[in-house]
Amino acid sequence: MASTSSFSPRNVEFNRFLFAAIGDDKNGMVLTVASALARLGFDPWNEAGRLSRLPRIGAADALAGMIAKLPVGDWQMSELSEIAARLTQLLPALGAPIVPTGVGARPAARTDASKMMMWIACLSLLAVAIYAMTSAAAPRLDFPPVPAASVPSPPLH
Repeated sequence: MASTSSFSPRNVEFNRFLFAAIGDDKNGMVLTVASALARLGFDPWNEAGRLSRLPRIGAADALAGMIAKLPVGDWQMSELSEIAARLTQLLPALGAPIVPTGVGARPAARTDASKMMMWIACLSLLAVAIYAMTSAAAPRLDFPPVPAASVPSPPLH
């Protein structure tokens, strides 16, 4: 069975930061932190994790340096420190536990319930398949209809 981790949300505690707008890019489209990091060749979630482990000032400086490498949008280079400081406030606090979401992070109760539902579905399909095979293989006892005239009537006295 293929892994579904590529379809699972990753570290949702970074979403506010990653999907926050830096500003409009040179084409007039909203540029988010995730888009900017991806354009620079970074994995947005990994980079958000790295930045969240830095002190706020260090994270803001690092982010400002990254934004400076992008083509200028509707922001000025003199605004980079302000923009980066605003955005890094959206990161989880330094030292806050980061719980990755995905296949390995599901609670045990949910995993057990998922397994139980999978077993019920499999057993139901098996029961339907067995029924279909046995009903198709059973001989049909189709008797021709009895004509009404051939049934003897009771004598009339």
